[in-house]
Amino acid sequence: MTSKCAGCLQNLPRREFLTCSLCKSSYDLDCANVPIVRFNNTMSAEHKRNWKCQACYCKMPKTGNTNTPVRIQNGPQPQRSPNAGANVTMRRKPTTSSYDTTMVYDDDESILGNTCMENNSENNSCQIDSLLLTQIEELLEKKLENNKKTLLSELKTMLIQEISASVTNEIALNINTISTEQHTMKTEINQLNTQIKSLQIETNRLQIQINELQQKMTLQTNEQTEWLYNFENNRKFVLYGLNENYWETENELHNRVTYIFQDLLNINLEDYIESIHRLGKRGNRRPLVIELMSKKMVHYILENRLYFRNTGLAISEHLDETSRQLRKKLTNLMHEARKNGHHAILRNNKLLINGKEYNHTNNDETRSEVNDASKISNTESEKINQREYDRRPKNKNKGNYNFREHRNIYF
Repeated sequence: MTSKCAGCLQNLPRREFLTCSLCKSSYDLDCANVPIVRFNNTMSAEHKRNWKCQACYCKMPKTGNTNTPVRIQNGPQPQRSPNAGANVTMRRKPTTSSYDTTMVYDDDESILGNTCMENNSENNSCQIDSLLLTQIEELLEKKLENNKKTLLSELKTMLIQEISASVTNEIALNINTISTEQHTMKTEINQLNTQIKSLQIETNRLQIQINELQQKMTLQTNEQTEWLYNFENNRKFVLYGLNENYWETENELHNRVTYIFQDLLNINLEDYIESIHRLGKRGNRRPLVIELMSKKMVHYILENRLYFRNTGLAISEHLDETSRQLRKKLTNLMHEARKNGHHAILRNNKLLINGKEYNHTNNDETRSEVNDASKISNTESEKINQREYDRRPKNKNKGNYNFREHRNIYF
């Protein structure tokens, strides 16, 4: 059977309750007015065993009042009759106490002096003692207040000094730490700057190497492109001046070209021609690109292209756009040099002026050389021109290959 609380008559918990050591009544912590924190942490086992409830504590007798300034008489007091000594004036010596008794007057004091009864004198002495105690208490309170103020001021100064010292030490430590970290960071920054400078030098060196390699690669690419172009176009040549017939076929072009080369160069290209086509938009005389199977045959035809003079036809190498622009510039320079009396010829896409190769990269210098050089005498230039003219084949009797006879597909 569970016990109940004597205060609220509720069931008691298993542990959190107290039992009075006098009446043996049990109370929970709320009725016993004991916090649970005090019950668990502060109260010992002995304290819990000697605990008394509020009812028993109120029934206990209080302490006596024998030490109080005024003691209440419980029994009957004897009645004293006035005697002969009642009218005697009592003279007292001044006490060493700071309290002046002459300044205390009672209502029972007469103008003839202290002629009160014995009971009144006892009451006066009790009042004097109470006043003395009050003054002593006030003095003690003042002293304690002064001591408290001095202690507080001393504690305040000590705390301020300690706090300032600790703060100063902390600030000094922080300043030292910050200065050390700043020095470390400065050292690291200097190291990084040196590394950056070395990396910049290395980057510049690598950039120079990259530029050199790019130039080499560009040269190699140009060489490879030129080689591929030469490989593809060394078997091609261009025939100029051949009229374009209406709706001509490739077979017709093949037969006409075969007949022309058979008649002029005495070679049969019937088995050598691989492809043949015209360049540009449709017109009257578009250039004709002829691709042969043999590079040797193309070289032979280009060497003997002088035999096409005075026939209305011309033969040249098959050039790309860059080479054609360069050939155009070189041709203009050749004509200009010839006007100035120099011997100028084009050979293998190179301009030779007076036996020296023209460098097209230094265009202004070469042009000034062409214009400022001393002219060849007219007799010498005439001899050279006559010599070149004598080398030309005589094709005056050759017919024109740009007409087309009826019923003949070869013309």
